[in-house]
Amino acid sequence: FDAQQRLVFYTCFATAHDRFNHHHSLTHMTRILEDAQALIDSDPARADKWVIFVDFHGFSYKDTDPRTATTTAHLLQHFPERLGLGVILGASFLFNGVWKMMRPMLNHVTVSKVSFVASLNDPDPNLATLGPEMLAWLRAEVAENRTPYAQTKRSFDPPPMAGGHDPRGLPSFVKGPRGLDAFCDYTRAAKPAATPVSAR
Repeated sequence: FDAQQRLVFYTCFATAHDRFNHHHSLTHMTRILEDAQALIDSDPARADKWVIFVDFHGFSYKDTDPRTATTTAHLLQHFPERLGLGVILGASFLFNGVWKMMRPMLNHVTVSKVSFVASLNDPDPNLATLGPEMLAWLRAEVAENRTPYAQTKRSFDPPPMAGGHDPRGLPSFVKGPRGLDAFCDYTRAAKPAATPVSAR
């Protein structure tokens, strides 16, 4: 979560799995947004907005499939007024055509919340709203995803070295009482015979 308690999504083309499979991309995006909404609803103290941060490192011609663009636009319509900020980092000229196709599908309020930046050092005032802690995490994640290690890392695994950069998110989110570890209790999910949570 950023300084305004908005949930932040980070995605990078270079590390995305099955990104050329339209069906897999749709399934993944739907699950992410539904889980995000459930996480926001679980704590009324959190903002009801989210930030989508797209790192275009690794973007190629194969990523210009118009179905992905139209699907994304339509999917966001099922979550009205949820976008607090969209950050597009390092978009190449290949994305121009995709954006021209997506833009008419989005309402003008949504479009006004999208910022295009060349780096995290851009003087864009919207970046500052994320807060220093989130910006530091994003800088570390962006840098790591430009190293050979990024080809084998899994974003849901803890850092390989104690005290290292955690790709799952800020420590306050991962280990907080209402954070990732509490929300995604994989050990409980792995035991189907256990007493359901609702019955405890």
